[in-house]
Amino acid sequence: MTRASKAAAAIVSMASRGPAASCVGADGLCRNFAFGSNLMSSKMAARGVEWSSAEPGILEGWTLSFNQAGWPPAEPSFANVVPLADGGEAKAPQCTDAAPPPSCHGVVYTMTPQHFDTLWESEGSGDWYTTEKVKVRLYSGEVVESI
Repeated sequence: MTRASKAAAAIVSMASRGPAASCVGADGLCRNFAFGSNLMSSKMAARGVEWSSAEPGILEGWTLSFNQAGWPPAEPSFANVVPLADGGEAKAPQCTDAAPPPSCHGVVYTMTPQHFDTLWESEGSGDWYTTEKVKVRLYSGEVVESI
């Protein structure tokens, strides 16, 4: 086994212990589509999450919603993204009929599996959110797979 393949095997092995296993790309890194308070790089850094890049992007066919119960009155709800229903209408209410098709702008952070696990733990380790692979169109035009 070459040194590079040993390193790749170690990354996959470490990632398979947590939710990062589902987001590791061919390059051994995770991409996380951030929205809400995670758009603030200072918030991510305060949680101990480091990233190698942060690129703005659009999650098409999804809409931003505040349907995650929080702790009233300080934080009555948290941000979430909601996919379109089969009929082409969003599951969450829309502001007007003239609104553009639902989409959510956010930031795609690229990070190691270990830092994704740190982020996941700071988000409640699955008690508040679930992960789903999605395609995000970066502002550059490139489409990337993200969680």
